[in-house]
Amino acid sequence: MKNIIIIGGGLAGLITSLQLQLTGAHITLVERKQYPFHRVCGEYISNEVKPFLNQMGVDLEALRPANINQFLLSSPAGKTLTAPLDLGGFGVSRYCFDEYLYQLAQARGCSLF
Repeated sequence: MKNIIIIGGGLAGLITSLQLQLTGAHITLVERKQYPFHRVCGEYISNEVKPFLNQMGVDLEALRPANINQFLLSSPAGKTLTAPLDLGGFGVSRYCFDEYLYQLAQARGCSLF
């Protein structure tokens, strides 16, 4: 069994740990903060990644995502522009999403340092 250390427990580190765990690797995730914690983020994820997240065993419905199908831009004066998002996406709190991914990785044997 391979031992792999991943530096950084953000979205990329958490998803990579889940993906590598599927190969049988033992993962140690190094993160300077303790989960859960807040991040500055737009919290929008395109629907095109849903199949990949499903392969990783991520249950998006457990996070109760908001469906998003249009982009809205507003000015300080209150004017708005909208445009459809062809693929659409969903919104989910990074605080909750990261905590969920961390708990899933930990349940599969990931160690946190």
